[in-house]
Amino acid sequence: MPTPSLSRVAPPYIETVTIDNTGYYLDNIRDQDFTFATTYLIAIDSNNDEIWRAPIYTIEYDQKLETDVQDVYPVSLDFNVDTHCFVIKNEDDDVFTLNLNTLEVSAV
Repeated sequence: MPTPSLSRVAPPYIETVTIDNTGYYLDNIRDQDFTFATTYLIAIDSNNDEIWRAPIYTIEYDQKLETDVQDVYPVSLDFNVDTHCFVIKNEDDDVFTLNLNTLEVSAV
């Protein structure tokens, strides 16, 4: 019997970025009803306890389609020292910035 193919590959692994003993990582979290998913930038302390989370972008699901094929995962997380901003890119080539001073998110 042939092996079924996967509908999509697993999301890429993105390293945690550490700045001044604080770790920053991205997580894609679906709501309980599977109507949307939000990608968050999450700050953690040296004990891995969450300090804060900031929503970066949200994907609304079409309920007629499987959610897996609609997910849009982040593919990179970089920190620009000059602007004090994180730069987040996703699979659709959308680019977002999060200002670490204000936690303001902007689409580029």
